[in-house]
Amino acid sequence: MESKILAELNGHRRLFGAGPLIRLETLDIGAKAANDKMQKAGVAKKDASIKHGQLQCIKLTSSGNVPAECLSLWLKQMQDYDWSKPAIKENTRLFATAVYRASTHAGVAVKKGPSGRYFVFVLLDPAPDAAKLKDNVKGYSGKKILAFITFRNQGHLTRILCRTLLLRLFHGPLKGHLCKLRKVYLFGLLVENFSHRIV
Repeated sequence: MESKILAELNGHRRLFGAGPLIRLETLDIGAKAANDKMQKAGVAKKDASIKHGQLQCIKLTSSGNVPAECLSLWLKQMQDYDWSKPAIKENTRLFATAVYRASTHAGVAVKKGPSGRYFVFVLLDPAPDAAKLKDNVKGYSGKKILAFITFRNQGHLTRILCRTLLLRLFHGPLKGHLCKLRKVYLFGLLVENFSHRIV
């Protein structure tokens, strides 16, 4: 499952112009230790003792849904990200960490607890630098832009990114289309002849 989570994460990083994360054994070891600690605490929160970027997720779901549901949790924080004044806050930390361009390596750990919940911990290196967010956390680029990310949770589509946010980011006429990728639904906006992002 660790490989599937990393593949899912790398697929979404591409949408933001970030390169794929390379899995590193030493980071895997650190992620496992951090995951064990998180499971004991029973709460997903940042570990101040860890210098790397951190993504945490606790889900009570089937194993096949864990990658998509964790990615959804992390990326939905884009709703609260202030593009005009980039900052790493508790309500944007996961999004900024997931798509941070300068991060090149990762470690992933997944463990199922006795209650049936899945605990996921991802370490990224280097960690996001608050002073370099403008250069490393970018909006979508290119002619065809996937603008909404949603996933199906128990039969319901949950919209993560809002149209208002996208209208702030791009110029140009917008045309919507819907496509399905595994259990992740991507509602895309085709942006024709846009000039630049407004950030």
